[in-house]
Amino acid sequence: MLSRRSKHKSFSFNLALLFSLVAVSISLHQKFFLRPTHAKGGIAVIDGDRLWGTLPASIELKNRFNSVLSKQQKLFAMTEGRLREENQELIRLQQTYNGRDASRQREIDGRQKAFTEKVIALQKKAEETQKSVNESYQKAMKMVKEQVARHIHRLSNKRGYTLVIYKSQTPYFEENLDITDDLLSLLKDVKVPEINIE
Repeated sequence: MLSRRSKHKSFSFNLALLFSLVAVSISLHQKFFLRPTHAKGGIAVIDGDRLWGTLPASIELKNRFNSVLSKQQKLFAMTEGRLREENQELIRLQQTYNGRDASRQREIDGRQKAFTEKVIALQKKAEETQKSVNESYQKAMKMVKEQVARHIHRLSNKRGYTLVIYKSQTPYFEENLDITDDLLSLLKDVKVPEINIE
């Protein structure tokens, strides 16, 4: 049989062990189950429509894109106008000679062939220009998106977010998780690349 002193030591040891287990259990519970959303490992939400619709860099880039397209369209419209005049002249010549003068008809046919080549070249040039403008816009937008991503990363590191999702990716979230305004204030000075046509 254990003496009273041994029983007391055994009881104290068991009690200390019990307290240690309870402390570890509480610590684990707090660590894995009671983690606050704004602490390390939190989630944030961005309203993508509002972000890209009001981001100054995005608006400026669209304005530049539309400006470049408008200038190109005016240039092509002038060339098309000259081609229309040339086409009317060819029609008039064709109606005037109507095959009565063989040498004159060959001249008209040669001009008609040259005119057709001009039209084809203009169409090709218009398609190439449109493609070049689109590619330049996409490249510039990619650069803006990379800057936005870097700012999201910095904000996440600062506040301890491990997941940032767009509003459209979740059916429900609490309003206090929305960091769109904070992000927009950081992005107001994002540089806007030029749109160049090769």
